[in-house]
Formats: sequence, C-alpha cells, structure tokens
Amino acid sequence: MEEFKSGNPLKRDLNAQENEQQLTPAVSKQRGVKLVFIMVIILVLLTLCGGVFGGILLLNKSNRDKNKLGEEKVEQEKQENEEAEDIDELDDLGMCVYDNGNIEITFKVPENWDCIQEEDEIGLRTTGLKSDNIEFWVGFTFEEGCQNEAGECEMEALYESDAVKLYRIFNVNPDGTKYVITQGYFYKDGEMIQGGIGINWISPDLQNRSLTKAEQDELYPILDSVKITYIP
Repeated sequence: MEEFKSGNPLKRDLNAQENEQQLTPAVSKQRGVKLVFIMVIILVLLTLCGGVFGGILLLNKSNRDKNKLGEEKVEQEKQENEEAEDIDELDDLGMCVYDNGNIEITFKVPENWDCIQEEDEIGLRTTGLKSDNIEFWVGFTFEEGCQNEAGECEMEALYESDAVKLYRIFNVNPDGTKYVITQGYFYKDGEMIQGGIGINWISPDLQNRSLTKAEQDELYPILDSVKITYIP
C-alpha cells in the first residue's frame, strides 16, 4: 500500500505545485533585483553620456571664446601698432604755426613742404603751406563763401573734420556765368572761428577741378594734425 501511495501521480503533481509555489517569490525577487540593477546601469550610462556630451559642448564653446578673444586681441594690437606708426610719422614732421595774437593754429607738415610766414605793412599775418603740387594760405579770407544775392550756392566738400572744412563753392555772376571760390574754414568746439580767418587756395587750376587722389593722400594727414588754441 505504501508503494502505491508514493507512486500516485496525482500526489506527485500536487507536491510539485507546492514546491513551485514556494520557489516563485524568490525567483520574482531575483528578477526584480536584476531589473533594478539594469535600470541603474542604464541611468549611469545615460548620465555619463550626458556628461561627456556636455563637456564636449563646453570645450567647444571655450575654444570658440578663446579663438574670438585671440582674434580681438590681434585686431586690437594691429590697431595700436597702426596708431603708433601714425604717431611716429607725425612726430617726424615739422611744425607750421599761424598766430595772429588771438588764436594759434598749428599744422604738422612733411619735409617736402614749405611753411612761409608773412606779415604786411599793417601787420596782417598769413601763413602759407606749400608743396610742389599744393599751395594754400591761412589768414584773412579775402572772399567769403557764397557770393550769390540769395546766399545759396552749390558746394563740394574737399575735406571735413571737427577742426577744418574745405569747399569748392560754385557762385554765379549777375550775367549768369559761374565761378568757383576755393575756401576753408576753422572750427573750435563746434563753432566756426570768427574774424575772417580761413584758408585761401592759391592753386588756380583747383577752381576747375577737384582734388586728385594723390593730392588727397598728401594733404589730408596735414589737415588731420590741425590744433587750434585761443591765446589768453
């Protein structure tokens, strides 16, 4: 009878089911641990990838910023060197001064220019600046700007800065013929210097044409150097 009971298939299946039910929570627990472990690894990998990617972006940004700063520094040094060269060039130039006792106007002119000081019988002072190509005089302006009765004339700006303005002024005679006055004016603190002090161009052909590029390159640095001082 014992052999029959122990060999009963139904009883063996029930025992197997009981054993499986006892093992199932342990297996489920192990699976859960593995799942959590896998999720932790995935999160760690994602974090590492994000950190690496972010580091690459920061490194690229840092390199771009460094390159930009380097370019700005190079450009600044270039400008400083150019300014230093301009200063050195001006320092090699001589001084030409117009002085009427009330105001002093200084120019820096190259060696190939002449600075001519003149004073007539009534003490009218003029200062001439002359090269092989250009000549003008600083002092009393014998003809003042627009001569039209309406006071309106066409003007061509030859040069303009805070201190000096040069023009070709196109006037019309009563008979309708046109003529040109080449005139220059000085300014101090935004105000035109009074007393008829200006620039008269002597070069006669300048009335019939504008300045050439070569004349501009020769003249403009001199006008850029103008300094105006009132004498107390």
